[in-house]
Amino acid sequence: MSEPADGWTVDTLRLYLLDMLAALDRRNEDRWAANDASRLYLLEQLRTADARLDQRFDTIQEMTDRQLIGLDKASSSALAAAQAAITKAEQAAERRFEGVNEFRGQLADQAATFLPRSEANARIASALEKIDNIAENRSHDRNLARESLDRLDNRMDERLKDLERAAANMQGRLWALGVSIAGIVIIVNIAIRFIG
Repeated sequence: MSEPADGWTVDTLRLYLLDMLAALDRRNEDRWAANDASRLYLLEQLRTADARLDQRFDTIQEMTDRQLIGLDKASSSALAAAQAAITKAEQAAERRFEGVNEFRGQLADQAATFLPRSEANARIASALEKIDNIAENRSHDRNLARESLDRLDNRMDERLKDLERAAANMQGRLWALGVSIAGIVIIVNIAIRFIG
């Protein structure tokens, strides 16, 4: 509102101050709307990150399950091969009684086909080590996910505290403005009574 053509009066000053307060209210409402939109955006980002972590965890879980199934099949195959080797050894022992010389020749042939114990132990140790590594990786991924969610939660808390401080600051300013305006109105009224 611009200065009135016939000068300032208490009524025109009142209207002017009411227009200024209404303009401040509109600006504050616009700011609150922008803060709500920011909060909703951050919540949506948090949900999206949570969904991605869930998907990644599920993928890791599926990969781990597939690897464990593969290790189970490999160990079953190794066990079946070992059982077959044991059967052959028993048959060879029975034939030994039939002829010692023939057994010695067969024993030399069989020794070349058996899986050495040190190699079997090395393979089993390797498989156990892989299983341990998979378990450690899963635990590490879970810890990373927890840490990421904790950081996001802390950032959200800090942002909410900042918004609350800004709101309290704005309320304080509005109170100060109201008190200042009331003081000016009182001073103007006293001045009009003493002058007029």
